[in-house]
Amino acid sequence: MTTTLEITAQEQIVEQINKAKKEFVTDGYTMSIGEIISMYRDGELVLHTDLDKNFEWNLTKQTSYIESIFIGFPLPAILVSQDEQGHWEVIDGYQRLSTIFQFVGKLKNAKGIEQVATALEAATFLPALKDMSWEKLPIELQLRFRRTPLDFKIIRVFSKSIDKHEIFKRLNA
Repeated sequence: MTTTLEITAQEQIVEQINKAKKEFVTDGYTMSIGEIISMYRDGELVLHTDLDKNFEWNLTKQTSYIESIFIGFPLPAILVSQDEQGHWEVIDGYQRLSTIFQFVGKLKNAKGIEQVATALEAATFLPALKDMSWEKLPIELQLRFRRTPLDFKIIRVFSKSIDKHEIFKRLNA
């Protein structure tokens, strides 16, 4: 037999969950790497944020990620928040996106200067990636790479109690 106190506690948790879900709205998109490169180039995708550290992946990790894209391994979704103007700010996925932009020669440093494109190492399944850079790739592989889809989760609404710092902290705990 439940007491009035238990029912009140149950109703309270349901009410709190329902309220929090209304304040936290997400959407999902699948976009090609080429589209994401264009968004980054046009300033619609903000990579350098106050949430993440510097680009830290070494060449081995970068090569492994690029290899995963070419082979078609499942990749985790990239999490972004959308501001009032529609720009996306990366919450989770900074290292992965930086790797892509570095590989194609579009990664900008904090001053907005494009960095030199990465030449990769030999990889586990694709040893021919050794010394391969974007410019050396056959056009067929460049197009295949640019057309590869990536999943995005877009956070559209933040409440005062749930902000991007809290989400980042939970994802990276």
